Amino acid sequence: MNALFDLDGTLCDPREGIVHGFRHAFDAVGLPFPGEPGVCALIGRPLLDCFVELGCGDAAPEAARRFQAFFEGRGYAEGCLYEGALECLQALRRDGWGLGLARAKPGFAVRFVAEDLGILPWLDGLYGCEAQDLNPDKSVIVAAALAGLGWSAADTVYIGDRVQDRDAARAHGLEFVAAAWGFGSASEHKGAAAVAAGPRDLEALLRSLDRRPRPGAGA
Repeated sequence: MNALFDLDGTLCDPREGIVHGFRHAFDAVGLPFPGEPGVCALIGRPLLDCFVELGCGDAAPEAARRFQAFFEGRGYAEGCLYEGALECLQALRRDGWGLGLARAKPGFAVRFVAEDLGILPWLDGLYGCEAQDLNPDKSVIVAAALAGLGWSAADTVYIGDRVQDRDAARAHGLEFVAAAWGFGSASEHKGAAAVAAGPRDLEALLRSLDRRPRPGAGA
């Protein structure tokens, strides 16, 4: 079996770096920062959509570019793994699972974060969008991951916290496991194959979805 993970709100808590990045972007385009609660409610959504929803209007594309520049320079280093996330990856790897990342951020930024968090050695691959894409489609990224890793939908589970994660999984026939500890609401998890309460619960939950034949099992 294979597990394809979202990153923000699933394996990593990016709150500090993202809030700093949004504050920097609003300052750069001369608009008042809307406050941390409003920003955190949008974490995991496509970047351009976030700035539009936060009232940037015509300045939204420039604000998104300013955010990206900040994130590439230092924001990526301000995230931290959720407790139990690394142990989950390690246990799944020991059990023979394929592991990958599919994140709606530029591909090089995905690698930066994975390296900084110390999870890169446990991954078979990581996938993001093009650097210039301010409004990436998560389903396109998931498709690239499946193709690049050579994984079939029938043998792959997607784990994420937001509605675009659920919809991307659905678009490709993947089972979706919702990360209840992330930034998504319960309504965004409707239709999930399962909802994990925390990273420490995720390993056992994924094992329950493992359809591989067990040694010694009867025909």
